[in-house]
Amino acid sequence: MNAPAAPAVRWPRILGLLILALLLTELAARIAFWVWSGESYRNLDLYRWSPYGLVRNNPQATSNAFKINPNGFRNLETFQPRKPPDTYRVLMLGGSVLYAGLGGWYPPETRRVPTSETIAQHLAERLRADPRWAGRRVEVLNAAVNFNRIVEVSGAYLGEFINWDPDLVIVFGSANNFFHPPPEHGDGGQIVHSLASPHVWAAEFDRRANEHTLMTLLETAHLTARHYSAAAALAHKFLSKAIDAALALSERLRVRTVPLDGPAPPPAQPLSDAAFDRYVDDYLAHADAMIAAARRRQQKIVFFWEYFLAHVAPAKPMGAAEALLARHNQSHATASDREFTLRARDRVARELAAQGVELIDPWPELTAWPKQVYIDYLHYTAEGNEFMAEVLYRRIW
Repeated sequence: MNAPAAPAVRWPRILGLLILALLLTELAARIAFWVWSGESYRNLDLYRWSPYGLVRNNPQATSNAFKINPNGFRNLETFQPRKPPDTYRVLMLGGSVLYAGLGGWYPPETRRVPTSETIAQHLAERLRADPRWAGRRVEVLNAAVNFNRIVEVSGAYLGEFINWDPDLVIVFGSANNFFHPPPEHGDGGQIVHSLASPHVWAAEFDRRANEHTLMTLLETAHLTARHYSAAAALAHKFLSKAIDAALALSERLRVRTVPLDGPAPPPAQPLSDAAFDRYVDDYLAHADAMIAAARRRQQKIVFFWEYFLAHVAPAKPMGAAEALLARHNQSHATASDREFTLRARDRVARELAAQGVELIDPWPELTAWPKQVYIDYLHYTAEGNEFMAEVLYRRIW
């Protein structure tokens, strides 16, 4: 007697169920993004490549905190590159301090600063309430991008934003240029520092733009899937968090169990006066170009100096919350870092003053303000953003 034939595999049905499962998963992911961000899913990339300044904020980024307007600015309103008639326009350029970032150590209950509460937004409100601008349109453009140095800021201004015809340009971002004193290497006095090094995303840009390998092709396919699929983006996000957690745990275990062999590395050599001047000259070269271009276009320009919490901690009155932040973030700036930063600030201020350009230094207000300004090791709380906007308003106008 013949055995009964095995039932045929119903591949069309299996394929149909898989497609249905994928569609339901995608629908669930898009609903999750809507609940989380209050808007439909576009993509999770916070940045996009730019011919000026390497990266810009991505207007298509889906987030519940980082609202980016169609111009790529951290603003809620949209602006036209050609300034409307009877408009007073302020252009703000810089890095994460102006962007209102968050990093280092901070309490787990910390709330990120929304776009509506950045320095630029508070400054716009302050100017619009000023009778001197009654009847005129006031625009304050926040073109800050995380990790921007004077290299990227000057490139973005000279290559594009100068043509937006701002009346005033405010340049932030000093913390990304002056944070650790660079050591002096070798007899030739070669200096390695942030301005002489590639941007943190330069290698990624070069790989995507110029490499034609199988890994690059797979990376492009992965990025494309994340761009069009909310489910793929969500899976990538969860996987990234899991990997970060595993690496953090591995590092903690390594520190506890593996003794460090060999002698400690020698301390960094302090900068000679000549090396220090050359370091600051690298910053001033970009600043000089911006100043010359601004004057050619009859645009006023000022610079703003940023302090790490560890730089001002010895002088600033602090409550319990800010003192806790200072203790947890001491490693972000040592005593030598503080000395170097203050010395660099003073030289930059002198060089700018010689050209009739002001460096807005918030040290007097910052070291007299007892309320909390810092949200982490460098960036400001929502109230701190409002405080700095007031400092700018009083100093400039």
